[in-house]
Amino acid sequence: MKHAPVILVCLMLMLQGCATQPDRAPTEPGRSAEAISNWILTGKLGVTRGKRRDFVAINRWNQEGNRYDIQLSSTLFGLGAARLSGSHDRVILEQGDERYVANNPEALIEDALGLALPLQALQWWVRGLPAPEQPAIRIRTSDDGQARLFTQHGWQVKLSRFQRHHGFELPGRIDLQRENLHIRLVITSWHLN
Repeated sequence: MKHAPVILVCLMLMLQGCATQPDRAPTEPGRSAEAISNWILTGKLGVTRGKRRDFVAINRWNQEGNRYDIQLSSTLFGLGAARLSGSHDRVILEQGDERYVANNPEALIEDALGLALPLQALQWWVRGLPAPEQPAIRIRTSDDGQARLFTQHGWQVKLSRFQRHHGFELPGRIDLQRENLHIRLVITSWHLN
């Protein structure tokens, strides 16, 4: 899979941005982003490894419970359009006429890119939450108690540019740092189902 690095970058987040926006009012009392299980988002993903920098468009990330369907595109490396769909125990990567299937999403990405990435954790991080299956460490929170910076699965996760959507405060930018790999996801639109 010669274009796998670009796809990984796209997955990673679904994560990126440049300008700063002030943080907004806290989530309404009693409303936690954990309650969000279905959404559609779009955004831009940037991946920097050493001196190399790549960008990918997240044309549509449709999440329904534990099932996801992510449509990506990039002119870099001839990626064109790619689709990643699946759940916690099965993933399908489609790019042109090529199709790759694995029982473990992390294994597919590791085989394609040589990196073990916490793909399941991303669905929590985009909602501004640490993933529940492993404790987050070194958590910094805002005055209203929302996580802003933490370490989980070996990644430093920084959440910023929070915006209100249907009473929930959701990050507009997510930065992931691990060794010499930096991933930035900028979410350009949210639609909560």
